[in-house]
Amino acid sequence: MEKSWCGGPDGLGRFPLLLEGASGHLEKGGRIVVVVSSLMDGDALDRVLEPYPVKKIGSLHMFFEELSVLEIRVGGAGAPPGSE
Repeated sequence: MEKSWCGGPDGLGRFPLLLEGASGHLEKGGRIVVVVSSLMDGDALDRVLEPYPVKKIGSLHMFFEELSVLEIRVGGAGAPPGSE
């Protein structure tokens, strides 16, 4: 059951693979919108997102965590090299 909600030790799960393959499925200048949790490893998340333009769209503070909605640009202008 844990595999259905746990993203592994850093909480990222397959998220890095999603970003790596996204440009092959999105139009130039495409974007991914994701929800991330403050319970994830923040340093690991920052490392994965570092090459991409990221905009925080919103957030919601809950009892034990903060959920944030991020817009991540992949492919096209402002995207990391090799992502087109």
